[in-house]
Amino acid sequence: MKVRRREAGQPAEHFRFTRSVVSNGRTSARRHGAVAVVAALTVAALATAGAQSAAAAGSGTIGGPAVNFHEPWTPPFKVLAQETPTECFVAIGEKHLPLKADGTCAKGVPTTTQTYMLGSTVSSDEKSLWWGTGTSVMCANLHSFDASLTKAGFGPVPAFRTKEAVCEFEQSYNAKTYGLGRAGDNQPPKIYQYVIATKKLIDRTPADPELTDIGAIGGYRAAGAFNGVVLMAGLEPGIGGGTGSAGYVHIAAFNEKTGEYLGQRQYKEYNNPKNFFDDGAALYLGVNLTTPHAGNGGQVLKWTGSLTDPFQFEVVGEFPGQPTYFARFENRLVASTWSNPTDNYAGLYVSPEVNYGKALTAADVTGWKKVFGMDQFFPDLLSARSMVGGGAVEYGGWLYWGAMNYPGTGTLAHMNVYPQLKPTSMEELYDLFLKSDPAAHVFRVKNLGKPNQQMQLLYGEKEYPTWDAKAGSDGTGAWVTKANRLNLKPMYGHQGFGNVWQRYSSWGITKYHGKVIMGGFDISKIYRDVLFNPDSGIWESFTKKPVSAAKLRLLGRSTWPDRTIDGADSWIFDTPLTPARKLTTSGYGNPMNWGNRNFFVAQGKLYTGTNSAWNWADPAVSPKQHAGWQLLEISNLLPIFGSWPAASK
Repeated sequence: MKVRRREAGQPAEHFRFTRSVVSNGRTSARRHGAVAVVAALTVAALATAGAQSAAAAGSGTIGGPAVNFHEPWTPPFKVLAQETPTECFVAIGEKHLPLKADGTCAKGVPTTTQTYMLGSTVSSDEKSLWWGTGTSVMCANLHSFDASLTKAGFGPVPAFRTKEAVCEFEQSYNAKTYGLGRAGDNQPPKIYQYVIATKKLIDRTPADPELTDIGAIGGYRAAGAFNGVVLMAGLEPGIGGGTGSAGYVHIAAFNEKTGEYLGQRQYKEYNNPKNFFDDGAALYLGVNLTTPHAGNGGQVLKWTGSLTDPFQFEVVGEFPGQPTYFARFENRLVASTWSNPTDNYAGLYVSPEVNYGKALTAADVTGWKKVFGMDQFFPDLLSARSMVGGGAVEYGGWLYWGAMNYPGTGTLAHMNVYPQLKPTSMEELYDLFLKSDPAAHVFRVKNLGKPNQQMQLLYGEKEYPTWDAKAGSDGTGAWVTKANRLNLKPMYGHQGFGNVWQRYSSWGITKYHGKVIMGGFDISKIYRDVLFNPDSGIWESFTKKPVSAAKLRLLGRSTWPDRTIDGADSWIFDTPLTPARKLTTSGYGNPMNWGNRNFFVAQGKLYTGTNSAWNWADPAVSPKQHAGWQLLEISNLLPIFGSWPAASK
């Protein structure tokens, strides 16, 4: 097998899956990425905070009213396809071995590395579902914090193995052999097609070394289908650098009717494909620029290709932020964005007016404007910078939109900007995390960019902890409580839908049968089973001193005691007049599904794809666990006034 080596003088960066975006059904907004462990959590404080929150708030939330997250009834669904082990893991640093014909290992354990369903789309004729994968994504997320952790005095997460996961980082055989650095867990990702009529899963990964060499592609983050062509946008794992932490973009094309591979093309001018969006008139793609242009770091591309020439695009938008998710609303294209060096705060941008059925053109490039930024809502600006824009969709005359938190960024930013905040105890570390890292939020807005623009907060807080550098008795700074900058009161409940561990709200979003469904991401399992697992060695690495294994396990179990709700949280809005109710808080019965970022609507049916962090299941933990992505069909969402509880108020 050929290997894609890191170019001389370039950093051994990884592809940061944590902010990845995937596509969804044909005319709805596509999806967004994963989680990073917060280095600043604390052993002793978790026990205290966990006990206090349990006493004050009941199950499922910290610092707010109780939410019963138990699922007495799960919507009927069936697993249509799922990833299986791909190789045999032997030991950290050793070469992974091939599976035997019967799927077992002569040495080592069967290991699943294709953990994420990333970019996904429905074919133009709605006869099949397509998606690309990401490999060992938890490891990519963990080492995305290397620089911040080192600056804060903790150092990078060490290589580890638990009963359910392994991250080898620079100690892996591939890293040492092929020069992958800390991205040593990366494996060539896959491209799949699921044919609905035959229920057949087809591996469409082409035999093209530009896509299948080790280190060539970090993952396929965006997918789209238009006029008989399926496009998969992947990117190199850190090669090339640029304004983001990702590498150059590669777009692969397929004939959706035959599955024929039409080739691929590298785009060095882009380093982060975010999301394809089909509004019926055209297919758009959001990208981040490798080199900012005239103060702008992001572009919106319109696909102008064909079956015979699929690699043609026209720039129809350029602005400072990174365009991620898209929606059609109020006769405009709306881009939900993430921050980058040319725009410190994620938010919403709107295009010039374009009638439905018409497409944007090159004349619209400079006509986009920002109508909302996180700095207009969160009183603490470092916390505001830790938030990213999620998926959006029109509903009842409003644009429903999620704001999501990249866990740990707010904590580490405060520590690095204000040295006096660097904790001297574990209690202080945990307290800083709760104050500086908001959970998932949900807004709705209308009249975008007009004098009468109106925004409502559906899930969030009226007031937030805010660091005031001039406050305190000695004038060296103190935490104060401030109202959000728009003076909004949450209409339906607290951030995270009442669950502080739900960090993403509309990672996936779709409309189906008059309802809005938001797919989320829950970090409970990774905190308990990796961060607070003595087998990982993370705590000892951070604290530079021995930690009691028994105490660490006890604290993890007491803070997150209920394994039945480890998995992804996803929610349904039945009407624009009612709060959300839960679709699942258990990853559809599989606690290893920590995220739900993909929804497909095809032939009147609803499908969803999941995201996992884990390499193998431990039957002793849960017999329902399955490592790797899953494709599910959801057959019943219950009537409007079902029995599921709404999120806490």
